Amino acid sequence: MLNTLAKIAEIMNGKEITWAVGGSLVLQNHGLVEEVNDIDLLVAEKDIESVFNTMNSLGRRQEAEKKDIYTTKYFYKYKVGDVNVDIMGGFGVKHGEGEFNYLFDQQSIANYITHVGELIPFTSLEDWFVIYQLLPNREYKVVLIEEYLKESGLQNAGLLNRAVNGCLPYIVKNRIESLLNV
Repeated sequence: MLNTLAKIAEIMNGKEITWAVGGSLVLQNHGLVEEVNDIDLLVAEKDIESVFNTMNSLGRRQEAEKKDIYTTKYFYKYKVGDVNVDIMGGFGVKHGEGEFNYLFDQQSIANYITHVGELIPFTSLEDWFVIYQLLPNREYKVVLIEEYLKESGLQNAGLLNRAVNGCLPYIVKNRIESLLNV
């Protein structure tokens, strides 16, 4: 999977696309999970056409199943070698009190790893602490992240502060504020 990410990074970084890894790979990068099913990439909406062209050159586009919970503006699925890659621009999630739109920008990039000489950007655990609370059947990931952040400390409290100002359910805002006050 890292070799596939490095291939993607080589082209995306060369085109100065704002992008980063999200989802379970972020948790794996922090040692919270061992198994990952696919690569989730967040991309800046302004770069979506370049991303689309890049991914078309790297892999085969797959049928993307539309799920009612998501309001993501751009969602593409690719197969790069034997790895599934999901591309998301303008990521959004519906919830009982409205719609949360994830603000993905340069500030969302929390850290980088290098693999075979390529710099691979990652989003933050703090952002996934928020997002996973909005998705069904992800509570175990929320708890993993929450315990890790309580033990290790927040690295990106500013991202939690900006998320809490977005359209989130009251219960999610409370949980974020509790974590901020630890």
